[in-house]
Amino acid sequence: MSKVFAVVLNYNSFEDTKKCVSFLKKQEQADLEICVVDNCSPDHTSAELEEYARQNRILFIANHENKGFSAGNNVGLRKAAELGYEYALIINPDVELRDNYYVRDVILQMDKDKSIAVLGTDVINKKEQHQNPMRELFFFEEVCWPYISIRNRVKKTLPYVKNYKKSGYCKKLSGCCFFIRLSFAKEIDYLDENVFMFSEEPLLAAAVKEKGYKEYYMASQHAYHLHKEKPKEDNKD
Repeated sequence: MSKVFAVVLNYNSFEDTKKCVSFLKKQEQADLEICVVDNCSPDHTSAELEEYARQNRILFIANHENKGFSAGNNVGLRKAAELGYEYALIINPDVELRDNYYVRDVILQMDKDKSIAVLGTDVINKKEQHQNPMRELFFFEEVCWPYISIRNRVKKTLPYVKNYKKSGYCKKLSGCCFFIRLSFAKEIDYLDENVFMFSEEPLLAAAVKEKGYKEYYMASQHAYHLHKEKPKEDNKD
């Protein structure tokens, strides 16, 4: 079985990160190393997280500047490439992998099909909505994504999701939990750091297409994305 390097990007999410790691540590029949990257969290938990990582024998990297989602995860991806891993798992701290054979099943598929550069599974949120596989957004949706986001919350729908019951090649996958082939990641010089947050999914999809690879959706495995809405006071300057 090929080796996998899991990157958990922490930002003010110490408790979620610990829970995510606890699920990763239960993975069976998978050669998995876990790396927590702290993206310059201002909540003073970085030292505590580093001690947690030491006690649990996982790799810890502290970024001294927060340059966004892609740049933060790239720190982990470059470390994975340096250590000779074949695959990396990018996983948000608020994602749970409840099946202990989740990583094994994904890697078996990627080992079998070398055309796959990026693979994502079914992703289920707190409202039991499915977040994969994603279709391309229309121009209006790209330009007006804040309005679309509000609309989706009100109507409790995810109109950009295609048939989540069927595995196969797809146009785009959610960025909250996905596997990437590291030879491909090096080929594109890793995730695009020109965006701080949002738009990383279509950018990665475009890079996959440009290099002649595929994105693949696996319906038989499920990740649970328990994203929490921030309190209003957290959004104040």
